[in-house]
Amino acid sequence: MSWKYGLRKASTLQRTWSSTGYCFMMSSFQGDLKWIHQHYRLHNYRKNMPCSFCGACKAHDNPSMQISDFRESAAHIGSAPDLEEFYDNEAAEFHLPGANVHRVLHDCMHSQLLGTGKVANGSALVFLCESSLWNPFQPAGLYEDALAHSLQLAHKDFIAWKKAMKLSVSQPRFTPARLSRKHRMMFACLSSKAAPGKAVTMWLATRCVEWAQRGDGVTHTEKLVATCMHSYAVALRIMDESDLLLTPEQAQEFYRQIMLHLRSFAVLNKESRGLRGKVVGKNLWLLIVKHHHLHHAGRLVLQERVNPRSWNLFAGEDFVGRISRISRACHRTTVALRTLQRYLALLHLELDNLKL
Repeated sequence: MSWKYGLRKASTLQRTWSSTGYCFMMSSFQGDLKWIHQHYRLHNYRKNMPCSFCGACKAHDNPSMQISDFRESAAHIGSAPDLEEFYDNEAAEFHLPGANVHRVLHDCMHSQLLGTGKVANGSALVFLCESSLWNPFQPAGLYEDALAHSLQLAHKDFIAWKKAMKLSVSQPRFTPARLSRKHRMMFACLSSKAAPGKAVTMWLATRCVEWAQRGDGVTHTEKLVATCMHSYAVALRIMDESDLLLTPEQAQEFYRQIMLHLRSFAVLNKESRGLRGKVVGKNLWLLIVKHHHLHHAGRLVLQERVNPRSWNLFAGEDFVGRISRISRACHRTTVALRTLQRYLALLHLELDNLKL
């Protein structure tokens, strides 16, 4: 939730919110990292200490204090964060009963589907291409041309899988540009929207597991990639298929799958950074700050058993996208009225479909 900046000035901290007391309930503040830092000066992902929940660092003399350590015994778990910037610009919202730093939740749609998921999808897709899943990779020629040809075959495979699974998502064709990888020195990150990105994750998890179960010649890295993608896909499936309040067994399984995904991802990141020359998997599995926030989300689910999809911004982002598309088709002199009318007509049609 967000209020005008005027509410956050020191002079308004004694504001009477209503004549009979508080007339609304605050459950959490939600947004992506950029929005959270801009409004509340929390989770500054540009700093070496990017987390406002603990003292984890990007680089530290103690490896156990780094964001890449996802073990239960990690030293950063329970450590004190740096909140000086937050207290110097404290918002009025945090004077509400129950409002504190730990109720600022990073939206899992931005954190995972548009964050860690894009890195995992891009890395797994490039790894399978370089491993010659769809065709013999780069017998000769430029790396970008060889990758483009393999990606073309991979996209045809994805379209066929999508039709077989009866999914109605639209993902543009895979290209080196959309993967941000025109040569081996560039880390892969697949450009996609939230829903198509989730579908790509499920497809890649299936292909990675099949590739790791093909028989003789399977490497340890291929098994690790399959574990990483499959555990992430299972965690997403638990979110989709469970109620808003998870059972103890579901919360425990979600936490286990998230930890398995993060720890295997960290191992892949370390192995990839150590590769030299024209080898499979070089400069993949980029570890980002959002992986650390996924670690916090897993621990929070284990503690509270609240499904993370209850505090994502999927519906809000979908609403903004629909309104944007509708308004572009309206005349500028009547854009406000016509946009509302067309949206209500769309809403009426969708409600009628639910009755059927």
